[in-house]
Amino acid sequence: MNKGKKAISRLDLKAVDEMETKKGKKKAQLKQRSSSKLRLPTTNSPSESTTPTLSTSISVPETEELGDTLVYRITGQLTYVNSIAHVHRIKGFSKQRHLKNVIFSLRYLWYADLDGMDALQEMVETLENHNIRVLLAGVMNEGVQRTLEKHPFYQSKQAAGFVFTTYLDALNSVAQNDSTTLPNSTLDREEIVVVE
Repeated sequence: MNKGKKAISRLDLKAVDEMETKKGKKKAQLKQRSSSKLRLPTTNSPSESTTPTLSTSISVPETEELGDTLVYRITGQLTYVNSIAHVHRIKGFSKQRHLKNVIFSLRYLWYADLDGMDALQEMVETLENHNIRVLLAGVMNEGVQRTLEKHPFYQSKQAAGFVFTTYLDALNSVAQNDSTTLPNSTLDREEIVVVE
C-alpha cells in the first residue's frame, strides 16, 4: 500500500513538473511579447529620467528629436480607439521645456474619424498653450485631407503657413525661421533621438 502511494506521488510530481514546464514556457512567451511592447526611450544623458512607453494594440508613433524640434509621426488610423493615447503622449511632450517646435508628420495616416480630428486639434492646442509652435506635414491620404480641411484649426494652420508637403520641408522652415542650422543630414541617427 505504501509503495502505491509513493508511485502516485512520483506520478503527481512528474505531472506537476510538466505543468510547471508548460507554465514556464508560457511565461517566457508572454514576457517576450510584453518586452517587445514595452520600451525605454533613449536619452541623451544618463541624468535624464526615463519613463517606459507602453504600446498596447495601437502602433506607437515614432518620434525624432532635433534639438528643440520634435517630429511626431502618426501612422495607420487616428480614431476614438487610439486618440487618447496620442493626446496623453503629447501632453507629456508639452511639459518638456526645451521643445520649441513640434511637427506632426501625417504621411502614413490613412484614416481619421471625427474623434481623431478632435484629438489632433486638442494635441495642437495643448502644445500651443505651452508656447510650442506646431507644424503639420505630409498629408497624403485624400480622405484625411478632406476631413482636415473642414476643421478650423487646420484652416488657421494653413493660413499661417504651417502646413507643409513633407516633414523635411517643415524642418527647413523651422531652421530658416530660427536662424539655426540643422545637421548636414537630417536623418543622421547620431543627432536624432528615436523613441519607438
